[in-house]
Amino acid sequence: GAVPGGPGGAVYAATKAYEKSLSSSLAREMEKFGVGVTCVMPGAVRTDFKDGMSDALCWKMPFYPRSAGYVASVAIRAMIKGDSQVTPG
Repeated sequence: GAVPGGPGGAVYAATKAYEKSLSSSLAREMEKFGVGVTCVMPGAVRTDFKDGMSDALCWKMPFYPRSAGYVASVAIRAMIKGDSQVTPG
């Protein structure tokens, strides 16, 4: 998944980039022990988190924001398949 940066979102973008890098490294390191790691990098998810960002374009596209249940089901399927990364939404 893309990790776009932008004005006012530097810490958020950096945190997502770190999560992606850490998960990728852990997946490779833990593979020899039979432990899987799946990094879930969703797009917009309809939760209370968006309350302060209702002007963002992603909330205005009716097909884009996903429910938490949808994201969770895609993430669980990816984990069961052994995927190291999934981008639901």
